Amino acid sequence: MSHHYKDCLPQHSITNISLFPPQVQHYILVVQAQDTGRPSLSSTVTVYFNVQDLNDNAPIFDPMSYSDEVFENITVGSSVLSVSATDQDSGKCTSGLHSLTGDAKSF
Repeated sequence: MSHHYKDCLPQHSITNISLFPPQVQHYILVVQAQDTGRPSLSSTVTVYFNVQDLNDNAPIFDPMSYSDEVFENITVGSSVLSVSATDQDSGKCTSGLHSLTGDAKSF
């Protein structure tokens, strides 16, 4: 014969934790369950979880446009301009790749 004491223990969900923007990457929650029996008994559990940042921010160039002058006799392979972009995401979502787009003949 099995006994179910589900009615002695209320069910609750944690629904009001704001994870956006992800200012905290790690949460530790200590949850206590206490029944309504006599004598009242309780137990605790520790819950650990990590917040994974989504790739929800596009990289931003600063400044938004670049211009420079290059001499016509510059050595092939010379660096002519440096650009920089930042990303508000964290973790793997921040590593970026810069590439030139357009007709390769024009470069």
